Amino acid sequence: GNVPNYRQSCLNCSIKHSRRNCPHYRTTCNRCGKLGHLEAVCCSKTAYWVEEVQSLASAQTMEPGQRYYIDVLINEVPTRMLLDSGATCSMITTTTHKAIGAPQLQPPTTKLHGYGGTGISLLGWF
Repeated sequence: GNVPNYRQSCLNCSIKHSRRNCPHYRTTCNRCGKLGHLEAVCCSKTAYWVEEVQSLASAQTMEPGQRYYIDVLINEVPTRMLLDSGATCSMITTTTHKAIGAPQLQPPTTKLHGYGGTGISLLGWF
């Protein structure tokens, strides 16, 4: 029989197959929370979580090793961010939140935990 030749990637998961046959049709996106696609193909604006910083000591007591920083634009303001390829979201401090114009925060919709399982106090996201 004829086998369809899918030339375009599925909008749900980026694999080349028919969107209606995609196994991720009912998957909830980790970025926007909507149904029907994976985070890797999400078109929603990136949410930046704002955390309440109690102490900067933890950043200085991390295991030694090379850290990589990238310069990004957040609200059109150049901002230096620590690159963490294993993180599931990006966070900024309240100081950075103010520096980028203090965009209105939505209430937290999730609970985040650090590497050791310690809870992170979130003020919200935008």
